[in-house]
Amino acid sequence: MLVAAALAVGSVAIAQQDGTVPNSGTVPTQKGDASAMKPADRKLQIVDAVIAGTHAFQIQMAAKAKKDIPEAFGAQGKTPEQLDALIKAQAALLAGDPAEAAKWVDGKPSTFDAKGTVDALLGAGLKLDAKLPVNAAAGAISAMDDKKSFPTENVRALASMIQVILEIDRDGTVLQDIFNFYKPLGLLVGPDDFGIKDSDRAFLSVGKEMADRSCAGPFDTNRAAFQIGLRKIENWKIKLTRDMASEIADKLLKRDDIAPLVPKIKAAKPERILVIGHSFTMEMNWSTLSPMNEIVGAAYRKLNPGVVFTHMGHGGMSATQARNKYLKDGLAWKPTRVLIVTVMGNDAEIAALADMAKAFKAEGAEVIVFDQLYIAANSWINPKKAGLEALAAKGDVTVIEVGKLIESNPNKDQFPCLDGLHMTTPYHELMAGELLKYLLGVRAAKLAP
Repeated sequence: MLVAAALAVGSVAIAQQDGTVPNSGTVPTQKGDASAMKPADRKLQIVDAVIAGTHAFQIQMAAKAKKDIPEAFGAQGKTPEQLDALIKAQAALLAGDPAEAAKWVDGKPSTFDAKGTVDALLGAGLKLDAKLPVNAAAGAISAMDDKKSFPTENVRALASMIQVILEIDRDGTVLQDIFNFYKPLGLLVGPDDFGIKDSDRAFLSVGKEMADRSCAGPFDTNRAAFQIGLRKIENWKIKLTRDMASEIADKLLKRDDIAPLVPKIKAAKPERILVIGHSFTMEMNWSTLSPMNEIVGAAYRKLNPGVVFTHMGHGGMSATQARNKYLKDGLAWKPTRVLIVTVMGNDAEIAALADMAKAFKAEGAEVIVFDQLYIAANSWINPKKAGLEALAAKGDVTVIEVGKLIESNPNKDQFPCLDGLHMTTPYHELMAGELLKYLLGVRAAKLAP
């Protein structure tokens, strides 16, 4: 079995030089404090330790789902308590200080607990079947390496992130911990680092190759699952390594319709703008490189830091949840304007919006909502227009009309991302422009006929 330099025991998913993956094997068992190891080898051990912890979790997933895939996801004689111990060891690894891990990687004195984390995970001897999704991903990436230039630890790092993201449920928790731990180690890589074009079509092609190599799992392992996983990782990697709100704000400020407004932005009076919103407004949502509100906030930070933005909310949030969880804190922040982006497609949610609007209005704040969020006017994501109109007629909310612009945009088919639910960057650029224009007073809430 071909292995990375200085490793005496191979890892099943380390690809051969011809791009194939060995049929079976064990996660490396060499001790993490071996003085002869090179930095690349130490990085590889960290990655394979992460993979081992994830595999322990997925063995339990398969058991709970009663999936009959013993060759790939069998317990291998491990008790539930032993698997739990491996999961806890992975959590301890990812909770550690990556700066100290970086010292360990370089062979320098460090407080990094390699023995209690890396060694514990690698020493468990979990066998990793060649058809496991993590190995399928690594094999597909390695097979594209015509020049044999992809560092094994980077290939494995991407595969380890795909391994978690396929689960769906832990991409906002454990996966983010992996991102944060990998980044200082130079292991936060995305598809583009391996020459894969940043496009959904290219990700589908690679996803098909991964799916063809993969066995079934306690989660989807079809080409669409790998495709969306690649898209999520690519977007998150970009967001975590670049200030995308700032970059897109620069682009926005150069637009023909926005550039003449720069003097107005600079001259705007100080304001406190609160955004209470669901995933469409959240900075870390994977679908866009930056949400509309963060783009506008970045534009003001560049030109007029007296206009301050903040955000409160969570994914999937309804108006009722927003009122119950964030109204008190929102009022305490003393905003001058409040943008509310929540699910409010029925009378009960409109009533919750009304409660928030009246409370903020009583404190002198303007409450703003959009008349439409999704490209299809009849989508449950969009607010109930009759309810918004009734509140607007009372002067409780300002309804910014954007639905006509969304529906008539020639690129609207590119607005929904791969999950068909969230919106891509071009959509957020459109919405950011309209929000900025309204805040500056250069467009009315209602569009001109």
